[in-house]
Amino acid sequence: MVRSARGFAFLLLLFLEPCFPGAATSAPAGQAENGRAVGPSRVSLPVWLGNQAGSPPPNIVNGARRYMSRIFEKIGVQVVWAEDPKAAPQSVVALIVPDARAAALRIADTEALAVTLGDERPGGCVYLFFGRVERTAAQHRVDTSFVLGSAQAHETAHFLLHGNAHGRSGLMRASWGDQEFRLMRGGMLLFSRGEGEAIRDQTRTLTADGRMAP
Repeated sequence: MVRSARGFAFLLLLFLEPCFPGAATSAPAGQAENGRAVGPSRVSLPVWLGNQAGSPPPNIVNGARRYMSRIFEKIGVQVVWAEDPKAAPQSVVALIVPDARAAALRIADTEALAVTLGDERPGGCVYLFFGRVERTAAQHRVDTSFVLGSAQAHETAHFLLHGNAHGRSGLMRASWGDQEFRLMRGGMLLFSRGEGEAIRDQTRTLTADGRMAP
């Protein structure tokens, strides 16, 4: 669970339930001081983002996409946004949903911002509760698209790595406090070097064996 210093949180759990759209800090990892990725060549990560909440305006959704893309660029991963829902089974699947969906998903934490539901293998579905994201952004004076993009990036790591992928600091910290939101405002809430390497390696593996199609 990730909880802000003033009480907002998002739950980071993996349940035994698949999901598809039709059914519902030194230099960070791979980053030199100039901000460019170093080490292994870039890999492509296909992501399908659906919006079932109705309320997020396009500029918020598009801003979240850009913000998340920049986070992954730092670790040598290029996010490829899939527009066709038919591509979803071979992509990271994420849905922006209204807060009420949390009850249907049996998410007990009423302050959860996002969850990843899936099995013990890489996969599943990321749910982003937009009302809670919006309120948290206002409370911490962070652009809503930044919080939405950061939450999706965090959950995408869970989608790929499964299990307990939390870190002691940075984007994958289980509890976001004032420091994390300050970093987020400056675009500096990022993956650690080790997290970036694991995400890049797993993305390459999933692409190679056909479970993802860039």
